[in-house]
Amino acid sequence: MKRRPVPLAISLVAPLFALLLFAIAPLAAAASGASVSAPAHVAIGKNVTVWVSGRTATDIASGAGVSLELQPTANRGGNGIAAAPKFSAYVVGQRVEVTFRWPSFVQSCFGASECVNTPWHIGSRADVDVCAQSPDGAFDNCGMTTVVVRR
Repeated sequence: MKRRPVPLAISLVAPLFALLLFAIAPLAAAASGASVSAPAHVAIGKNVTVWVSGRTATDIASGAGVSLELQPTANRGGNGIAAAPKFSAYVVGQRVEVTFRWPSFVQSCFGASECVNTPWHIGSRADVDVCAQSPDGAFDNCGMTTVVVRR
């Protein structure tokens, strides 16, 4: 099948925006009918490929932008801890392939401008959120899966 690149909606997320995204992403993922498939374990600094299907993939294939966010599962709910790595996204048939390198750190933010890099805890769970973003900046559909961070 032919791979078609898709526009990237966000490359770096402002801390305030990350708070909003992680507050709504789990709810949007549950309601969207989207599916995100990822390896059970990921290694820091290694490439990771996730596959998105369902409504999120349909929106992306129709021209919506894509955003990718990583967050420790223990911090799910938008309390200012997130990572937004650079990634590539391609439409492959009815699915979207998203590839990125797992970052060494996650940003912990205490307000809009007070962020520090915090290393991932080895053995901890992390949420991988992939969202389709419409041109007006609204998140149409999000899909989420959980992985375990390894060394």
